[in-house]
This record gives sequence, C-alpha cells and structure tokens, in this order.
Amino acid sequence: MRWTRYYTEIVNDDDVFKEGSADNILKGNLRNGDIILFHRELWSYNPFMVVKIAFHKYGIKRGGWGHIGVVVLDVDEDDEPYVVEHAWDGIKVTPYDMRSSTARSDAMAYRNLKTELTLDQVTKLNDWLNDMREKQANGEGGTYTWRQIFRNIIWKPRSSVLLHGENENTIQDIKIIDKEASEATNNYLKQKFLQKLKMLEYKRISYKCGIREKREQVLARPKSYQAPCKLVADAWHVMGLIKDDSELDETGLPTGPMTREWLIHHFVDDVHLPFQQSCYLEAAMMIREVGKDASVKRNEDGVVKDYRDKRKMVRFVNW
Repeated sequence: MRWTRYYTEIVNDDDVFKEGSADNILKGNLRNGDIILFHRELWSYNPFMVVKIAFHKYGIKRGGWGHIGVVVLDVDEDDEPYVVEHAWDGIKVTPYDMRSSTARSDAMAYRNLKTELTLDQVTKLNDWLNDMREKQANGEGGTYTWRQIFRNIIWKPRSSVLLHGENENTIQDIKIIDKEASEATNNYLKQKFLQKLKMLEYKRISYKCGIREKREQVLARPKSYQAPCKLVADAWHVMGLIKDDSELDETGLPTGPMTREWLIHHFVDDVHLPFQQSCYLEAAMMIREVGKDASVKRNEDGVVKDYRDKRKMVRFVNW
C-alpha cells in the first residue's frame, strides 16, 4: 500500500517534488537497478557517534562516497521508486522522495544503470523488494557493531570484482574478434585477428590466475565486507545482471564474485564491471548540492568530479 507522504507534514515545503519541478523530473528518470550515493560531513553526526563513524569511514575511505543504496520501482504502486539500503540499524526500504527529502546527507548523487530489462527480471526484483520489506519489519539485516568496524580496518575486505570485470570484458572482445576472423577473406587480416585472439587468451589466463589468488584471500576473511554494497550486488544478482560464486567454470573457478566482494569504489570508479548482459553505469549526477566540501564536486553539467587523489590526508566521508 502506498505511503502517505505529504511534504507540508514531513519537510514543511509545498514545492518539493511538485509537478514540473527539478526534483520530480529527476525522480521520473530513476530506473530499476540505479544506485544512489550519499555523502555526509563527519561533524554533522551526533557527538556520541562521531568516533564510531570516523573509524567506519576510515575503513571505506576509498571511493569518495560513504554510503550507497539501490533503486527499485514498485510495480504495485505505478512504478513508484524506492531506495533499498543497508543502514546502521539494518535493512531500510524508503520511497525515494521521502529518502531524498529527509536525508541529512550534504551530497547525494545517482548513477543510471543503462540496460534493457525483461518482465521476468522486473518481477524478480519486485519480489526481492517485498522480501526486503519483510526483513525491515522483522528488524533483520544486522547492525554495524564496533567489532565489524575494526574487522574491516584490520582485515580489509578483499575482492575479485575488478578481475572478473576485466575477464568478462576480455571474453566479449574474444567473441567480437573471433567473428571478424571467421568473416575475413584476406589471409593477412585473418592472421592478424588470430594473433589478437592468442594475446587475449593469454590475457584471460592471467585474469584467471589473479581470480584464483584473490578468491583464497576472500575466503580467508569471510566476515570482512561492506554491507551496503553487498545489498546492491544482491539486487543486481536477483535481476540476473551479475553472477556470484554459486556456479563454477571448466577450471573450477566461480563464474562471478561473491556479492560480499563488492565494495564502494566499484560503484564509483569508471571500471569494467562483470555484467552478464549489455549494461553500464552512467556518470554520476548530483541530486543535492555538496556545499563547501572539496572531496566531491561537479561540473556545469552536474557530473560528479572526484578529487580524492589530490587530497593530502585521509578524508572521512560519511553518510
């Protein structure tokens, strides 16, 4: 059943998400699988939480953003966009307009997931949305404890996501060049294509070796992971966009990384992700102004610029 959300009662602003407003237009652009990025100044938190959050953000300092959620359109509510996230106190499912209006973050951005989804994929994602609602109602999902925070600092999470992404990209290149080689009528060109195929096969073998090595490191740290990122990966896995480690290939390696291997910088950086169909994340667009924070900026078109490599000291970014 649709939430009652009238902004005169919630944020005391009649113009929020008004028809034709920038907020409402942006809301209409959201699609299933999009990600929402959050940034919040450390000193804006409750004084009793500052130390805990500072240590937590130190553990995930890479990426420029402190928190992440995934967008799901509820088909039972005329495709109303919801933000599903793993917050400090567990799973949260919130209508996008409510989440955006009441968020204390000083910066929010979104990245559109550009792809074509089938009805089956949308149905599975909506079933997952309802499962998340049940978990929220039952208080499931787990909370962030001091133990988890220090574990992620001392035993940093390991990941093979980027290696799987490069491997998938190499497989696609092999398919393209193999097709060109089979269609080539000139022997010289055909030999060129075959040389490229051989180089790509060597490249793939090196990625496989890297995946095997990383997997051992991941298995050695089963409790070191970033819960908000795992939740987004779970949503993508339900949609069939990514694979996990439930299946093995001919070499005995998993066909994809575990969902707990996904980290915040995988969703922020411009890298090859191990998608199983034609899709990609568009450049991040700002939802909310950043203010004076120099760690995350945008250009005139609203595209986020990340200056994290220019900082001279560790930046604590927060949700």
